[in-house]
Amino acid sequence: MNNLKILAAIFFLLWASEGWSNEKYTDITGYASYKEGSDWAPAFKKAFAECNRIYVPPGHYPCSEVKIPGNTSLCGAGNGTVFIPLSSHLFIIEGEIGEEIKVVADIQDFSNTILLEETAGLKVGDEILIQGQRNSMLREGIAGVNYNPDWVLGRTRKSSCFFGEMDVVSSVKGGEITTGKHRLFPNYYKDDSREPQGIGKGFLFREATTVSKLSMAKGVSLRNFSISGTAQCYMPIKLYYAKDCLVENITFSTSTVSYKPNGKEDLSILYGLYAWNTVVRNFKAILSPGLLTRLDAKEKAYKDFSNYNLFKMISSTNSGFENCYANGGCHAFNITRSAAPKGRGGIPSANCFTRNCTVSNCLWSGVTVQQGCYNTELSGNTVTASGQGIITGGRNTTIVNNIVDTNMPYSTDYYYTQIYRGGTVGIGLIEGAACGSIVRNNIISNFYTGIGFIDGYEKKNCFEEGNITIENNTVSGCQRGFSLYKNDHCTALGNNDLNINIRNNSFTGYACGIYLPEASAGINIQNNTFAHFAQGICKDKSTGPITEENNTFTD
Repeated sequence: MNNLKILAAIFFLLWASEGWSNEKYTDITGYASYKEGSDWAPAFKKAFAECNRIYVPPGHYPCSEVKIPGNTSLCGAGNGTVFIPLSSHLFIIEGEIGEEIKVVADIQDFSNTILLEETAGLKVGDEILIQGQRNSMLREGIAGVNYNPDWVLGRTRKSSCFFGEMDVVSSVKGGEITTGKHRLFPNYYKDDSREPQGIGKGFLFREATTVSKLSMAKGVSLRNFSISGTAQCYMPIKLYYAKDCLVENITFSTSTVSYKPNGKEDLSILYGLYAWNTVVRNFKAILSPGLLTRLDAKEKAYKDFSNYNLFKMISSTNSGFENCYANGGCHAFNITRSAAPKGRGGIPSANCFTRNCTVSNCLWSGVTVQQGCYNTELSGNTVTASGQGIITGGRNTTIVNNIVDTNMPYSTDYYYTQIYRGGTVGIGLIEGAACGSIVRNNIISNFYTGIGFIDGYEKKNCFEEGNITIENNTVSGCQRGFSLYKNDHCTALGNNDLNINIRNNSFTGYACGIYLPEASAGINIQNNTFAHFAQGICKDKSTGPITEENNTFTD
């Protein structure tokens, strides 16, 4: 036995004997006789049928897809335990969702009482998905009737995300249930009678708000091993209707291009869909220099923007990434919403997070929150050498204590870094949906635009409200410290209510400390310092109300 195996064995014995584990772990090598050729998947299936805790000692383990049961743990010996995937997925943690039960009355906004056609066997303690009738990305018709401006979570016709959330039944009485929490979102309607008419193609609707029982895959942990990427495995770890799970201390490395079964190049190392109270911690993604070069050589167009979105939390709640690492990709860490899993339409991700992660070499952004997300925390992250540092299109995103820097030249000009829209961007609030966000105590350097407020490409994606606070940031080495970009099709909306508060920031750079084009309005610029810019505040003569107070300008 080599030294690595000796050390791993000693560690494991100490771990099991000193109370570091509440239950005995079973060594997978005791099930080696169940392998099919070199494939360890049947051995894991047999082991999990008999044991809840599986230990995988150092070695190489070719393995096709394994579905991990609830309340189980798979633990390796660190990077010396190497899985080699033989199929599209390696490990799947998957629960189920039941049939939809319609409500018979509107749910009172922010209440916890729901009236149903029938309770269909629901009981106290059951976990449920509440999915609304109203599309949260709809801003058509009449404000206050067909949509609530304070709760529009996105602006697109290409996908739809319905108000929705996961909760626990706390009482059942006849056709009425109560839940452990009050509703996070409003507009859970009994029918579609209040939807606008004649709004064009592409928008999706649901007939009614529904409740579905969830059978979550719970309490699973995957820990302490590595994965060697293969061409056939484009999604090594998938979580689907998973709750209270932990994925920790894993290293994924690859020099190989991976493909979906349809032949499309793609890689999502961890894919969480309807995850709840689930944490991905200390997960490293290492792409080889050759693979990074290949990605950089791809056409930098929309069709290629999502092929290497490495880590995703989708339509999830209280879930996210901590202390993770990626050295490349398109978007590395993503909080987003789903479009239409199994024909139901998606729900927003809510109260999710990306914390203390380190990212480099991303073609688009290192840390991303898409439209259709709510109350996301992005804190303590470091993003370097990427076209964009941190980007949010989600409402109420808190972006604090991050460090973003790039080595890309100011002349960089491709799909998400087009210079006329602000070029490379350190922190971007985008697509008319990032209202209510906070950008505070970040260090930003060497981008064309330090902090950008940017309308989206689609005609629907215009900022009509803002209510955004940008404060106590240090921005240096940028052509523009802060930049507002308005699409031509958005300027007619007026934008007198943006309410962007830019205060107590330090801006050091070259061209404009703050750039405000035509139709800028509702901007409050207070107590900032500007140094070495050709012009402190650059604004078009046709801008609307702009407040400037107590700012300091030096050469």
